[in-house]
Amino acid sequence: MYIALQEQEYVDLYSSFLLNDSVKKQFNAFRRGFQMVVDESPLTFLFRPDELELLVRGSPVYDFNELERVTTYEEYTSDSTVIKNFWSIVHSMTKEQKKQLLQFSTGSDRVPVGGMSKMKFTIARQGSDTNR
Repeated sequence: MYIALQEQEYVDLYSSFLLNDSVKKQFNAFRRGFQMVVDESPLTFLFRPDELELLVRGSPVYDFNELERVTTYEEYTSDSTVIKNFWSIVHSMTKEQKKQLLQFSTGSDRVPVGGMSKMKFTIARQGSDTNR
């Protein structure tokens, strides 16, 4: 029993060291910088926490129907077979796959504030039909 208690104490102390003590200096520097921005910022008075989160993280809603409505096409139309196939595949994707598509096409897997309609999304034909 005494050995088991020592082992648990060791695990607790080691965990505390890894999660707290080993990063204390870096975390304190981060906290000071963060507080300099937030504590003196008018953002704290202008926005509620959920609004700040939306500004920082973007919209949590992945509405690809909205993106389809605002997409523009170059040398295609929304009625082109390849475009219909594209949207059919997109709409059948999982949320994670849709996030990956956003990451690939925009450089970010986040939806902009205001939703997908705020994105500029263009599908363009490249090269001749024989090159595809």
